[in-house]
Amino acid sequence: MNKKFSTLLMGGLLMAGAASAQTPKPIERSLGPAVTEPSAKFYYQIVNGDTGAEGYALQAAIHTNGADSLKAVKVTDLNAALNGSDVEKAIEAMATLDSTLWAFTPNGDENLGYYSIVNKATGKKLQFAKEGNAIMGAGLNAWFIEEEGAYNDVKLQSYVINADGSKTSYSIESNRTTGGPVTIAKGNANAKYKIVRPGHIYMNAAQLNAEGDGNSFKMAIEDLVDTENPFVKTALKAYDLSAQNGQKNIGLKVVDGKILKADADKYTGDAKYNTNVYVVVDTTMYASKGGVDVNGTDAFGFKFAVDSATVDAEGKITSNIQAPGRNVTNYRFAIYKDVTLVGEDDQLLVKLLGVPTYDKEATGSKFTRTPQVSYVSWAGFAEKGDELTTARISRDNQEYVYELPVITLAAGAKADIAPGVYYIKFKDAKYAYANMSLTSTNSWTPDYTEATPAVNMNNDLLARTQYVVTGANGKYTIVNRESGEPKISGRIYVKDGKFIQGAQTFELESVPAEVAADNHVGYKFFSKEEVGNLAVALKFNSKIGSAFMVDAKQKVSVDADAELADASFFKMLPVDTVAFGVDMEYGVYKLYKQYTKEFLKADGTVSENNGLSNVTLDTEANASLVVFRSTGKEGEYQIIFAGDDVYNAPKMYDQLSVLATEAKFNKLKVDDANAVINGFWTLETPAAPDYLTIEDAPAHKRIFSSENTSLAISMNADRTGILKAVADKGDYLEDQFKMWVDTACVENAEKPLYYIATCAGLDEETREEGHMMYMVPTEFKENIAQVEFKEGYVFGADSLALAKYKNGAVEKFEDKKVMAENPAAFAFQMTPAEGEYVVENIATKSYLRQVNGVLYLTKKYEDALTFGIEATDTPTANEGVEVSEVTVIAGEGNVTIAGAAGKKVVVSNILGQVVANTVITSDNATIAAPAGVVVVAVEGEEAVKAIIK
Repeated sequence: MNKKFSTLLMGGLLMAGAASAQTPKPIERSLGPAVTEPSAKFYYQIVNGDTGAEGYALQAAIHTNGADSLKAVKVTDLNAALNGSDVEKAIEAMATLDSTLWAFTPNGDENLGYYSIVNKATGKKLQFAKEGNAIMGAGLNAWFIEEEGAYNDVKLQSYVINADGSKTSYSIESNRTTGGPVTIAKGNANAKYKIVRPGHIYMNAAQLNAEGDGNSFKMAIEDLVDTENPFVKTALKAYDLSAQNGQKNIGLKVVDGKILKADADKYTGDAKYNTNVYVVVDTTMYASKGGVDVNGTDAFGFKFAVDSATVDAEGKITSNIQAPGRNVTNYRFAIYKDVTLVGEDDQLLVKLLGVPTYDKEATGSKFTRTPQVSYVSWAGFAEKGDELTTARISRDNQEYVYELPVITLAAGAKADIAPGVYYIKFKDAKYAYANMSLTSTNSWTPDYTEATPAVNMNNDLLARTQYVVTGANGKYTIVNRESGEPKISGRIYVKDGKFIQGAQTFELESVPAEVAADNHVGYKFFSKEEVGNLAVALKFNSKIGSAFMVDAKQKVSVDADAELADASFFKMLPVDTVAFGVDMEYGVYKLYKQYTKEFLKADGTVSENNGLSNVTLDTEANASLVVFRSTGKEGEYQIIFAGDDVYNAPKMYDQLSVLATEAKFNKLKVDDANAVINGFWTLETPAAPDYLTIEDAPAHKRIFSSENTSLAISMNADRTGILKAVADKGDYLEDQFKMWVDTACVENAEKPLYYIATCAGLDEETREEGHMMYMVPTEFKENIAQVEFKEGYVFGADSLALAKYKNGAVEKFEDKKVMAENPAAFAFQMTPAEGEYVVENIATKSYLRQVNGVLYLTKKYEDALTFGIEATDTPTANEGVEVSEVTVIAGEGNVTIAGAAGKKVVVSNILGQVVANTVITSDNATIAAPAGVVVVAVEGEEAVKAIIK
């Protein structure tokens, strides 16, 4: 016996007697009353209205970009669509209904009174990131149900605990308008809600068939042993039948069913069979067993079968005259869905509108009495496994006695596609895509045409080869990501692992997640960092050669003989961001020379196909607007002219090209389908430099000028960065030549970052607290910023606090936690000359230089000064280094050693190669030495370094 079998049912089954003349109260539930303590077992609607049946329910909506938001849907309109005659609206309404259902999960054992609320359709929590925003995101997600008034109205409130321990409350606000805004309001919202559990949903024929392959569906019954039962044996096609006593109902035709005709001998082949075969409530009954009386008079104990039917031209049962011994009501069923069960599949309730009534006293047919209404139920015979039958009508209390089976819709051929971005693949591994063209005929707005599928058009770089899928419950819209135009729309089913929509058979391949998340696919979009830091040379590439853009005397040309170093470097000035396709956007830019702010301008009218007389440099006001559109290959672009004002910005015109044979500019039409493959542009940048790793950092270092090694980085008394020699007289701190080089960030092993600091100017107490003076830029003016030192201290893994000064004194410290924005972070960029480095400031993408002994940072790389770096425990200076009584003096092409008469001296270069090995015979000996750094080792003394000019 089934474990679900109730004692109520068993007691009812043991009762015998005649059937009641009155139909009991239906089992199917109607809309439940408003509650203030929702059960975790059920889904509910959250309705803003006077009643749960007439208000506006909160609905979770999923957008093509993956974001979720809330809106309101009118409950009466939703119910009207569910039960209306419009087939497609009824199917869509079933999916919409799920998006208005919410599960309330209490907070758990702590019993703090709040709930986590999760949407059935999306599986997402009801949560909001910030006030006034209907977009659902991490943040407010613990909801208290606050009762309002005497009619079980409630408000949904969440709280934020403030730093001082106080609470700020937030409420969900909405109005009574379909699609109206849903927001988060601080404090009490005006909206009051009713939390109601929807009743059973009647399913019409279209809704049932849509759950399968659009033409039929299958059911599954948990624990049913009898696989021949007509409800589960084959697929069934539902037909809407005429109402019976106001009750909507359907007929269930057996797919591919056939029954031999009574006069089959008159026919041959398939004509012998009647193919209009339907499920019926049979007149045969289970035998009474185990004390359970099956008498045929109380609607209990009948079996289910299939039989032929008389149908109209559409296949619907209409005639009251059916198969012999059958009443037309035996063919009538009403199927309801319970959409409110949390953690379970939606369950079906099958209502029977024509259960036979047995009359053993009747002469002739024993089933002439009026059929009764009942439900599919378990029989629960004690001597065998559960048998599926018809529920009993209790003689005493006029109620149904039943144990409902768990009936669900079997996994059918209906497509189940996760919303997202895909490639559409047809047969022969050919992919769908769209072509774009730009013409004056179409007012220079992009015109798209779906192309014949082709191989290799599943391109991560082209949005026109990608498609956005939205929808649910078997109905989907598939839209080209770039054009925004639908490719496929409607009911989609699955067969043999492929999708079918109408005459189309196709597969869907997911676009990589990082590509799907990028809303600039198909175009080059320069990030904020790139706009600030990136400068590129424009190189045209063709089959017969390539050429860089170069300029001379306010004109720009292309030079096939130019090298990267000769090319003009341009930066991007963002002008506009244009929306296109499905939540996509591209950038419109003006190009200007890296250091001069001269802008690129195309002579002639870009909106006319009249050739291109020249490309010049002009003011920002006269600059041409351009768009970089991908060719589908990494780093290759079309440069397309764009509209030159706000009104025209969405327009694009011809593309900039080059007549390679003549090395001059040209214009070409943009037409993907009939493109003239003349070449493409690439954005060239110098090879990424190598950077110095200071192995012994943190350590004291001397950072000196490569041009004049006696000059080293220092700080004067007013915190200004200077480049001075020890012998210079001036306002500076002598011990500041020993700079403390500390690691700022070494996560990128190829570009380690360092702080350049000193303790000079700080008292002992401040030093003991870990404070130092850090080298940073001041404000940039015309690409130049002076260098200064600021007091600061390191905290955390790689964060820095820097002083803000007021009237010369430290006012407060400001945290610099983002390394890319840390003004004190520097890198030592290697140069072709060994031991010489360009000091690069990371936050400002600028380089260290000096003017009249004062340190600056410049945005122009070519103005940078190169530096050497050495440990201060090997002192070096052109004025002389004292080692005990011995003095080593570096000169031009030689080194002079004083006070070492009679001692052995070895001079070697930095590679360890000995250039001199001699015993000095005088107190002032001069030894020839190569230019650069040499090591001088005097017998009995520590070796020292000297820099030979």
